[in-house]
Amino acid sequence: MDLKIPDCLPKDSWFRKWISLWPTAESPKSFILFSGMTILGACLGRKIWIDQDIHLVRPMLNLLLIGPSGIGKSSAVKIAKRLLAHIPETDRPQFFEGGSTKEKLHRDLVHQPKAILFAPELAAFFSREKYKESLIPYVTQLLDYEEVIELRTIKDNLIRVEDPAVTIMGGSTVAWLQEQLPDSAVSGGFLARFLILNEEKKGQRIANPHRLLSTAQRAKLEKLREETFAEFTQIIGTHAGAMDYDDYDAAEAYARWYDTHEPEVGYLAPFAARAGELVLRLSMILAISCKRSSITKEDIVCATQLYEYIAGRLGNIVVPSSQQGKQVSLVLSTVNDNSMRNTDVIKALKVQLSTADVERALEGLVYSGEILGDRGDLKK
Repeated sequence: MDLKIPDCLPKDSWFRKWISLWPTAESPKSFILFSGMTILGACLGRKIWIDQDIHLVRPMLNLLLIGPSGIGKSSAVKIAKRLLAHIPETDRPQFFEGGSTKEKLHRDLVHQPKAILFAPELAAFFSREKYKESLIPYVTQLLDYEEVIELRTIKDNLIRVEDPAVTIMGGSTVAWLQEQLPDSAVSGGFLARFLILNEEKKGQRIANPHRLLSTAQRAKLEKLREETFAEFTQIIGTHAGAMDYDDYDAAEAYARWYDTHEPEVGYLAPFAARAGELVLRLSMILAISCKRSSITKEDIVCATQLYEYIAGRLGNIVVPSSQQGKQVSLVLSTVNDNSMRNTDVIKALKVQLSTADVERALEGLVYSGEILGDRGDLKK
């Protein structure tokens, strides 16, 4: 499905204005939209929630933008980062970027547990080096937003982070994610805690932004930005405490979507299991963007549209990032348009894969129809 911006947003949403502020940006509009939503969720932090009985759902989103180099991943985050300068220090998360270890990150959060961690290349931040191997399990626990996270140091001191409210904003190319991110990131539930948005093309190409707008148009745009940033400050203070559905129709809209949402299997199962939670987070952010303290049916409908757009693109990223997915991709790229026999593929890949791995991958590809098999000959 296509994401029709701004039609996918509630009529009174501040994000409609947010999208209109960047007519010369080359980043996809979806990147700009979700980066803004992530900043809003990070600023709200733990101050609002939906009570789901056994746990509280909070509005924090962890965003992973996927796309080729130069598409505008970092640019979209830097645009959204401008919002932080316009809000009171009491509501402002600390913003830091660059490499880290579990111990350093924990120390950074002790005095300011409300933070945004920007990883321009997520797979490099959580790479395979030995000294970083404990970082992914730690961050996975951190993103569950328990009341306290404890870490015991080498000197046996217990360091506590209370009320952690960490938001991660990252970017990656598909290839880098597949090659550098540890396999445990897929299988251990780490990636499932992210809103993963994949785009393949820039939103537009602008050679010289200053030639696109006249002096008067530029002045009008700067005034609109100033007003919209000021309104963002007001939005942050809209509500604190528990949020609930506005009426029966809103609650029924979510229940109906949740009951009919098809569960995934295999590598997409951890993501599908968190679909309901993600829709609620998006709904809260949309409601607050309309300066409301309760969730309407319109918020739920728009949130599910946003989720379905994201979910429809997950398979191309997540499956190839798993160990089995990498093997399948390697086999698929080896089988060319000319006929090859199983033995030819096995021979071509003998350095990278075992015979059993190749045969297993070929069986799945033939079954799915991605490779045609006829009398021992294989071709795409």
